[in-house]
Amino acid sequence: MPVPRTITSVLAGLLFAGAALGQEARDAYRLQLFSAPESRVVAVGEEFRFVVQGVAVPKDDEAGERLVHALQRIAFSSEANADFQVVEAAPPIIRRRAETGILEFSRLFTLRATHPGRLTIPAVVVALEDGAETSTRSQSVLAYKETTGLTNARQNVLSVVAESRMGRRELHRIGSGFLIADDALVTAYHVIFGANRIRIRLPDGRRITTNKVWAIDPVRDVAILRVDPEATRQSGLAPLVLSPDLSRGFQAIGEGAAFTAGWPDGIQQPTAGERYRSLRFETGDLLGVSSNAVRPGDSGGPLLNEQGEVIGVVSSGRSTNRERDVLREDLCLAADPRRALAVRIVRDEPVSLRDALREAAQDAPNGEVLHAASMLMMPGQAGRNAGDHLARIAAAAQRAPNDAALQFLAGSVFQAMGDAERAEASYLAALDGLSEYFPALYALGNMHYQRGEYEQAEELFERTRLIAPYARLGSLGLARVYTARLEYDDAAEALAEVLDHNPDYAPALYLLGYGHLAQGRIPEAEAMAVRLDRIDTGWADALRLHIGAPLLHPAVVRPLPRAEILANSED
Repeated sequence: MPVPRTITSVLAGLLFAGAALGQEARDAYRLQLFSAPESRVVAVGEEFRFVVQGVAVPKDDEAGERLVHALQRIAFSSEANADFQVVEAAPPIIRRRAETGILEFSRLFTLRATHPGRLTIPAVVVALEDGAETSTRSQSVLAYKETTGLTNARQNVLSVVAESRMGRRELHRIGSGFLIADDALVTAYHVIFGANRIRIRLPDGRRITTNKVWAIDPVRDVAILRVDPEATRQSGLAPLVLSPDLSRGFQAIGEGAAFTAGWPDGIQQPTAGERYRSLRFETGDLLGVSSNAVRPGDSGGPLLNEQGEVIGVVSSGRSTNRERDVLREDLCLAADPRRALAVRIVRDEPVSLRDALREAAQDAPNGEVLHAASMLMMPGQAGRNAGDHLARIAAAAQRAPNDAALQFLAGSVFQAMGDAERAEASYLAALDGLSEYFPALYALGNMHYQRGEYEQAEELFERTRLIAPYARLGSLGLARVYTARLEYDDAAEALAEVLDHNPDYAPALYLLGYGHLAQGRIPEAEAMAVRLDRIDTGWADALRLHIGAPLLHPAVVRPLPRAEILANSED
């Protein structure tokens, strides 16, 4: 069900115009506010930053002086708030450009969560001398309490390196893992795929090697390696324990904070995120979903709850911290290890890594897709047998028509290789297997948008917007559709949700400024270009190009004047 536009309209008004401002005050100040916490998941007692920023175009010097005075007193609303302590309120930074009169401001608050749970950061108010006021809208943060169990669990996550050879080349794939028993290490199947030897780095710096396996579950992307129990005991490692709730499936785990402690780039980098509702496939399998950032090297590590118990094995995800012009929407997908653990319990002896991998590839198409995709992405390899690799992926996808994750991976590979027809078919198959598989929803929406099929794109982005992990990406997709259809008010509503999540996201600020220009609000568009100057000069220059050249001003649909129909007395 789409989000009612009346709701998002109110939110947009709070963010961009100030719902408490009358029309006269809006015309006098043209004030636009932005705010966001630096993190959405914080530890109780931990300090974090909350920034309020904005741009304004006062109608004259007198209005400008009034606004400067009001901004110097910017503060949280007077409503009682027991959720956060304001540790520090830095002096506001206010700049005014003499040539345009555009005013920029920001104020940094340092906050501290006082207790665990879903907490509310109250609105920040700008109170003007003429009695009018405007504010940011309140925002939520998830606070958790650091426990000894969580600290200890992080210390028992290990770095895993899978070694393989291709001709004369020696290849290494880096991942993470954790002990579930003294002689059993859990990691991700795709980390060890194709390997002939696994090296594991212990906390004391020693490395142990294994080429034995207790169990492999390629469908759920889980592997359990046999390791030397004497070496693990000597290192002081403690096996992690599964959450009791996991025995009832991911749906029993509920919402709350989630944690990873993987080894990207060979350095342990823990993350804190938010648990979302799990995904249930047609097969009955469940996939855990959280907002933890996942980077190469995190795969195979545990997804942990607040007590340090395992609630899943990190399988895939995304992190966008270093990607320019990509909206940050961190994601972690965690697999259920219980089926592989059940095989390990009944197995008397481990099997060789080579035999286990060969058997897994024969029994499940997932290994075939992984191998072909790896070959296509390997430098210097894709062009040699690209057609054969793509044919293998297509054949494997046909063997698992209801495996949403496999179909999405196949579609991503087809799209990257320029085969749009097969990519679309795979994304549709992913949605047949799981109608709420949001990565496929968003990818398919983008394909329709790029072809100018805006009605289909809008429907897919609306569905994406209702699923928490990709909600802002869905809103961004809608904003692009509305802008393409010249529906600038609707675009502004969708952009409000995007900028509330990341107020420095340059493409969204550009679209907002473009919409201002289309509606004849040139000063607001110029103010948005000023804001972009401090974020991304390329986007600022692009917006100014449109502002400065009337021929490049965006089109806008205006209502036709009403015409009176005069009756002809002779008819």
